[in-house]
Amino acid sequence: MEDNVFNQNYAPVLININIKKEDEQFKQSSLENQNDFINVIINKIENIINDIANQKDPNNIINELYKVVDTIKKINLDKGQINNNLTITKTKIFKDKGKYVGEFKNGLRDGKGIYYYNNGDRYEGEWKEDEKNGKGIFFWANGTRYEGDFKNGNKEGFGTHYFNHGKSKGEKYIGQFKNDLREGLGIYYYNNGNIYKGEWKKGKKEGKGVFYWNVKEWKGDRYEGDWKNDDRDGEGIYYSSNGDKVMGRYSKGRAIGILVQLSASGIVTSKYY
Repeated sequence: MEDNVFNQNYAPVLININIKKEDEQFKQSSLENQNDFINVIINKIENIINDIANQKDPNNIINELYKVVDTIKKINLDKGQINNNLTITKTKIFKDKGKYVGEFKNGLRDGKGIYYYNNGDRYEGEWKEDEKNGKGIFFWANGTRYEGDFKNGNKEGFGTHYFNHGKSKGEKYIGQFKNDLREGLGIYYYNNGNIYKGEWKKGKKEGKGVFYWNVKEWKGDRYEGDWKNDDRDGEGIYYSSNGDKVMGRYSKGRAIGILVQLSASGIVTSKYY
């Protein structure tokens, strides 16, 4: 029956019949199709409201119909809550035996949610179109965690990575990420007290940076200059804690060519490597 043939006197009865029919079809539909189905129902009723609004004294019927619209937007199904923005909050078990508790939209993880991996890892944060996107925290089962930005499932943007396993236990990195790796500007704090501040590329120190030593005979020393593939590489200056400094070139962490040393007392010497 077409919406535009509804008569004001019979509209409540006809609407009730149609809603029951739509509800039965809705319950039989798959979760992925339910949001589209709800949109169809809502659009149908809103069209009815517009038709009735052109008739005499329609206020009561219009108010009732808006109540129906609000009710449909809040339908509970399969332990999920369809919110006013048509985002579903529910629990779902995936093929990898991981469990997601959070919001869905159009059948995909979208909004805020928690994913429990079957190995003990856990992600809490924002999702977009079934991928980790936005702000979130990833907890590894070994105690390591990352807090910051995500894009398309990977660490990307700005964040802090706290390490809690193996030789890296107690270390942390604060800075930029791209495609799940450290890239851009960032600071790495080593568990022995050493610190690196500078540029990164594909997870390694590369570009301009400063390395501060805090162990043994190098304590208080620092190197400022070029880096490549995690090593001193290019032009740089080594500052000793006693006030001396050495200027020159480095390759793969080793001095090459002529190094010029300026002592704290002002004496200049050179050495060839």
